[in-house]
Amino acid sequence: MLYWQTGYTGTYPVIFFSFAFIKTGSIDSIKFAVKMIIRNVFDSFRDIMNSDLFNDNDKAYYASVTHKISDEIEFFALNNLCIYLEKYYGKNVIILLDKYNTPMDKDRDHAYIIEFKVRKPKKEKKCIG
Repeated sequence: MLYWQTGYTGTYPVIFFSFAFIKTGSIDSIKFAVKMIIRNVFDSFRDIMNSDLFNDNDKAYYASVTHKISDEIEFFALNNLCIYLEKYYGKNVIILLDKYNTPMDKDRDHAYIIEFKVRKPKKEKKCIG
């Protein structure tokens, strides 16, 4: 059964990512493109920060998510957005990833793809929420 045929359309907050346009490039250009996608998703939900549900720290963090964010902030950005959306809407968040493997499929022979797949932040930070 298709999602829109179940009667749940508009019931849950949905985050949609598409990596279809990330066709090739260096690890830095791929990371930049992912950061732009994250920033665009944050921009699409920016109005939730006008709610009294969020404190000044939440609003400052939300505003800090730009295409220039550090790798460490980028690592937790999606998780934090889910926390904010769940707090605002009172429902679980659905994440849809389209063409998530495109950057790796297009340049299989380049060594930086291995780095991209296994790279982790230097230290773990707690989520804001």
